[in-house]
Amino acid sequence: MRKTFIIAVAMTLCLSSVCFGQVKRQKSLASDKNYAFTTLLNSPEITENSVIFRVLAPNAKRVAITGSWENFYTEQEMTKGEDGVWTYEMPLLKPDIYQYVFDIDGMVVLDPGNYSTSRDMYNYRSNLIIRGGDTDAYYSQNSTQKGKIEKVWYESKEFGALRRTTVYLPYGYDKAKKHSYPVLYLQHGGGGDEEAWQTLGRITEILDYMIENKMCKPMVVVFPNGNATENAACETALPAKFIFGMNKEFMTGAKYLSDLRGSLMPFIDANYKVKKGRAYRAVGGLSMGGGHTATLMRETPELFDYYGIFSAGAMSSGPQDAVLPLKKAGYKFLMVGCGPYDMVYDGAMNLVDALQAENMEFTYYGEELKSAHVWETWRKCIMQFLPHLF
Repeated sequence: MRKTFIIAVAMTLCLSSVCFGQVKRQKSLASDKNYAFTTLLNSPEITENSVIFRVLAPNAKRVAITGSWENFYTEQEMTKGEDGVWTYEMPLLKPDIYQYVFDIDGMVVLDPGNYSTSRDMYNYRSNLIIRGGDTDAYYSQNSTQKGKIEKVWYESKEFGALRRTTVYLPYGYDKAKKHSYPVLYLQHGGGGDEEAWQTLGRITEILDYMIENKMCKPMVVVFPNGNATENAACETALPAKFIFGMNKEFMTGAKYLSDLRGSLMPFIDANYKVKKGRAYRAVGGLSMGGGHTATLMRETPELFDYYGIFSAGAMSSGPQDAVLPLKKAGYKFLMVGCGPYDMVYDGAMNLVDALQAENMEFTYYGEELKSAHVWETWRKCIMQFLPHLF
């Protein structure tokens, strides 16, 4: 018994020393700077007349900021204070959701004082959110009837693999046992994936708001992944390296479009309550996705009755080649959206000229756009497009 007692005491002392060591180590860690709970600078600070950005970089030689309000074309120099904080102040922008990054001695950096960020394929940027104006549809707080987002995998014969798509289901979809819906296939641009329209385009919030306020009809919306190099968004696929190139497949989207028509659309028809036939189908897209929409106009105009081309011309073919098959097949609505500050404005105007030369009915939206090849443009375009569908 005595021997057992001595062993028990010894073990207790050993455990106590271990615990003491752990406690001591924890105190040491607690004394270090904890970056998970560091007090952040007030950035961006939105005042009545301006926006102020701040970043602490005491050892930097040069700090600049670039944002979507400058279309990411130019950088603005920031000013260093005695406390090592760099500051840039600019006039208050119109209400919208903008993106920006800092350039610290050549290194692109998110704003550490700003919790709100967004991803566009491989690009991560901080958000500048200015509420008001006509942006009510961008925010989830402004609608009470919420739709549902599903991220689903389907078998692609063309790629020989499972691919992922995102699907928006309108409010009431689950309870509508005998009701079916029209469907919109909405494509991203060259820097996006099947999540871009949700994260940057705010499309879920826009659809909820517009459907609830009877600004457009309830519909199912499908967001394909148009990247031939990945079968899902990079955060899901976890690629081993950056894969992106302006190659022929990227420009034409031939394999992707074969997948869209041969695998994705049959999957949606078989698994969702959607109405069949071109009268209940719409297709649209921005930039590269707008070019893919023009290709669908040319190659298979019998599949859709509604088309939206945002910030794109015909891309993989001449504009005349894109519009003639559609004119012959017929359609119900066609919209071209692109402003004069957009880098693809000339291509979009070539498409407009081709439509006018053939006396085809269409809607052009863009001269009032002050933004360029950025999401501020495409959010406005989709809100102009949706009320005309179905």
